[in-house]
Amino acid sequence: MGKAPTRSHTVYFLGAGFSKGYGLPLTSELLQCLEELAGRPEGKFLNEGQQLFNRLKAVFKCFYPDGEHNGFRPSVVDFFASLSTYVDLSRSFNSTSFPGGNPAAFLRLLKLGIARILIDRTRDEFESVVKSKELGKVVRPGVIVITSNWDPLVEAVARAKDVPLRRALSTTGKERGKELTLLKLHGSVDWLRVADRKARTVDDDFRPLTTLTAKTDNVGKLSTAAEDIIRVSWDLSTAWQRIKARADAPHIVTMATGKIDDLGPLEQVWRDAYSALSMAKELHIVGYSMPADDTEIRTLLRAGVQRGTKRPTVSVRNPSPDVHERVRRFVLPAIRSDFSSIVR
Repeated sequence: MGKAPTRSHTVYFLGAGFSKGYGLPLTSELLQCLEELAGRPEGKFLNEGQQLFNRLKAVFKCFYPDGEHNGFRPSVVDFFASLSTYVDLSRSFNSTSFPGGNPAAFLRLLKLGIARILIDRTRDEFESVVKSKELGKVVRPGVIVITSNWDPLVEAVARAKDVPLRRALSTTGKERGKELTLLKLHGSVDWLRVADRKARTVDDDFRPLTTLTAKTDNVGKLSTAAEDIIRVSWDLSTAWQRIKARADAPHIVTMATGKIDDLGPLEQVWRDAYSALSMAKELHIVGYSMPADDTEIRTLLRAGVQRGTKRPTVSVRNPSPDVHERVRRFVLPAIRSDFSSIVR
């Protein structure tokens, strides 16, 4: 494991509650948001010859006995866990019981829908978001941001403010002081696996995660032999069109228990996050609820703050008292609590 680094950095861990404060949906709202999007002209791609609302009802009925009843809607986490499990199991047996065809294709479709929702919300709220003083404390050179969120909020603000940003941890402390580091543990709406590139795309459409960006998206050498996860180059006004045209599906790890297989391609991001937590002098956990199913992130946070002989100063900002209790129980007993909501 090597010698523990010096604790000298400010690190933010951002959860869905952080983005909610800037107008983006919580995880628990995503199914409803998908249904609403499918009912609008820009969401017609979700219907594929059958209304998404009716298809979801049929899938609910397939997965849950209570799906027979009108108005039933499962927990979003449990639904995506069930769907992901069904996709995995369907590789081992030839199932014809899934409503509407291929479960893997249905999951890819929902991921594209989630990407559209998050990109649209970021764009729609951006004019007021970019003026936020609170967000300005996060999006600045020298800060390391670790997040479980998929949305492009931090990237878009960094570009607007001309803050150099890298989606991987720089190997030199000198460079880390000049740039914002963004580590997305569950992937991103603009990330994809090399195998999920659409046909006839070219290397110039994509960037490695290690490329430094500011107002312009600098061209980094893309070696598909070496890269597993790459990202689509975009600006906020055209992000959705570019991503949809270049990726079969974004690499976003949907809410599910036991996500290790999906996290495999993101191994280097997790390694970087562990190193970042090990270097944290201040760790600010903002808008992250530490749900019971997120054992991977809980373990990462605990391992990072435990490394070496010194501990970081840990602060938690969340209006729910039970979140603070869980952080004390699972990460570090001595924390600074802030129960205020995140507002722009």
